Amino acid sequence: MGIDEFHIPSELLDRMKEMGCIIDWAPQEDVLAQRAIGAFFTHSGWNSTMESLVEGVPMICWPHSYDQQVNSRFSGEVWKVGIDIKDTQDRLIVEKVVRDAMSMKRDLYTQSASAWKILAKESISKTGVSSKSFARLVDDIRAFSSSMKHSSIGQSYVDCNNEGAEFVEATVDATLSSFLQDSQYEDLDEFFPCSHLWSKSTLREKSEKVIPLAVQVNHFECGGVAVAASLSHKIADGYNTIDVQEHQRTIDGAYICTSMCRYPVYDIDFEWGKPVRASIAGKVGKNSFLLMDTASGDGIEVLVCLRKEDMAIFQSDPELLAFC
Repeated sequence: MGIDEFHIPSELLDRMKEMGCIIDWAPQEDVLAQRAIGAFFTHSGWNSTMESLVEGVPMICWPHSYDQQVNSRFSGEVWKVGIDIKDTQDRLIVEKVVRDAMSMKRDLYTQSASAWKILAKESISKTGVSSKSFARLVDDIRAFSSSMKHSSIGQSYVDCNNEGAEFVEATVDATLSSFLQDSQYEDLDEFFPCSHLWSKSTLREKSEKVIPLAVQVNHFECGGVAVAASLSHKIADGYNTIDVQEHQRTIDGAYICTSMCRYPVYDIDFEWGKPVRASIAGKVGKNSFLLMDTASGDGIEVLVCLRKEDMAIFQSDPELLAFC
């Protein structure tokens, strides 16, 4: 929702015009990194909580729903990095906690938040817990066997017998630059191993011939390389709730929008250098939108898959074209 959809009392605008401004969006991480920030008034969503901890900013927590209640309690009562308002809407209490965070107990919260900032930075170092957890994940992936098993009660499981993932190498009769210039999006399908594992491994599939994980390395004439990985739905899934519940009900007119923005796909390096292009496979579902950062990091690419008649309208819409 944009700020234009809400009515802001004129009295508030008059009081704030000499003290600051109200806008509909701001780069939250950049704002929290500003040294002038004394505290962060937050709904305690997990992303906001992590970003505040990473920057060492004390929080005034006003949770509403979902995991926010738990995050707020931990921030205020366990980590001691802020104050939990505890669902109250009493303006006197709000005033008190703001004063505590900004003056009366500022040193206490700032000291604790600074300590958590150090811990957060250490966790993503080469010897940190995040790096170790990722290393364990890699070890688990390496252990995926080349077959699926089924228990006597019909449950599927991965038989981790250290046989490893399926590995395929292929050659491409073209240079990487010519492929990137002349190819269509669907041509990417040729780079993926085993004809897309997910298309043959639905939740109902009982065959033990399904390969859990396969990787294909494609070598171009110029020495360029394209690496593609294909996962079975039985071991990993990026599908949203609409797809998961597809066998339970049908939703007419649903449009699926998936964002991979800010995923560090262009920072991946297999010792061949960072990629010049990253993408999912060419086969995507109809009525879907996929957002990804550009290689330069200063823009967004959108993959659009619509019916032919809808695409004709989409491609000629002046409002949408203004973003191109």
